[in-house]
Amino acid sequence: MYVYPPAPHDNEYLYDLSIDVDKHWCLNIYQTVNDEKETYSDSKHGTVDNWKVIRLPHFDYADDIMEELGLIGFVKDYRPRFYVLKSNTVLDKHIDLDTQCAINFVLSDHPAPVTFEDTENFYYTKALFNTSIPHAVVNGDSERLLFKISIMDKSFEEVRERIQLNQLGNHSQLSTQPEYQPYRDKYRNIPRIQRKEYNNIHTSNLIPTDIIINCDLFESEIVRYKDDFQQWGVTHTDLSRYGLAITKDSNNYNTPIYPTNWPLDVWNLNNPDVPIIETDFKYPNDVLLSLESLKPILQLDPHLARSNILRWGSNARFYPHIDVMIPAGNLRLWGTNDPDNNHFCFWNEEQQQYVDEVGIERGRLYLADTSKWHHAYSTGEDVYTFFIALQVSAYDQIKQSIRSAKGRS
Repeated sequence: MYVYPPAPHDNEYLYDLSIDVDKHWCLNIYQTVNDEKETYSDSKHGTVDNWKVIRLPHFDYADDIMEELGLIGFVKDYRPRFYVLKSNTVLDKHIDLDTQCAINFVLSDHPAPVTFEDTENFYYTKALFNTSIPHAVVNGDSERLLFKISIMDKSFEEVRERIQLNQLGNHSQLSTQPEYQPYRDKYRNIPRIQRKEYNNIHTSNLIPTDIIINCDLFESEIVRYKDDFQQWGVTHTDLSRYGLAITKDSNNYNTPIYPTNWPLDVWNLNNPDVPIIETDFKYPNDVLLSLESLKPILQLDPHLARSNILRWGSNARFYPHIDVMIPAGNLRLWGTNDPDNNHFCFWNEEQQQYVDEVGIERGRLYLADTSKWHHAYSTGEDVYTFFIALQVSAYDQIKQSIRSAKGRS
């Protein structure tokens, strides 16, 4: 099993920050202004007896943080504050008054989780926080001390994009750099489903559908395409992971590796003039049409998107990542011929670690919630993954497939 650092938050609720706050300095300042603490009250929420606030007219360190994040001049109205939530109490679900988002640093040693809308709990210590979405906190046995820079004049999305300008990750480059504007234009124009609709079918990490691949037949048929599998992208080529596309689009790509056999972020970084997205590859190709074992997948035509068969050796793995951002532009199905050696692990907020999914049925396709951080690895040879993306037009059909599988269990 591989051990990775805690999964960062990058969703419509929280965006983890890469900077470190000087916690000792903040605590010293808090002690000097502790006498100014007052019970929180406003015209919208009334008086909240268990929630105390210290409003700082000015705090030089807040200016330093905003400068480090590249927000000075971009954000013109920001206000530093300390908040204290009494132990063993609840801060009820609310939307912050006149605040669009905030830079939050939890200074207490045991931060309580925050709950947005009706989703799972999120644990964080330093993040851009979307205060415009209903959220609540159930506190533990100690006071919860928060240093907050409230941002009044810019939205969560605007501030996140600005912060990403200072970072170097693949997602940050694709989201901000001018040469990737064609990719952004293409990605933003696809149909999507919102969080509520997405959560209606993604009630756990993996949800069984009634689509089942006959793996004995598949393993006998796939040998005819043994030489057609390609190395998965141009990075991590030391890992035994290979892809075979089963969908195509209308273009002919003159590249050593077919685009669907790359991680899409890597493809788009290397090919800014030829951006591709999941939903470009919506037509069954000769592989999918010729293998009798894969015929169950064809019931999803015309909702198909970029789909592959992955073949892994014993050292293969995908590092932690997310595939789908909400609002979601596609759905994901996943299955394997070898559940004992194909390990699919999702980040668990409560346990604060990645947890391997269990009880996987050989050949069954599962709806996978890849809006959550996850990784995968192989402990055997010739381990196959059915890696199916769908357009959001498949929503009703997948919902029915889930109901059908549940009815048969």
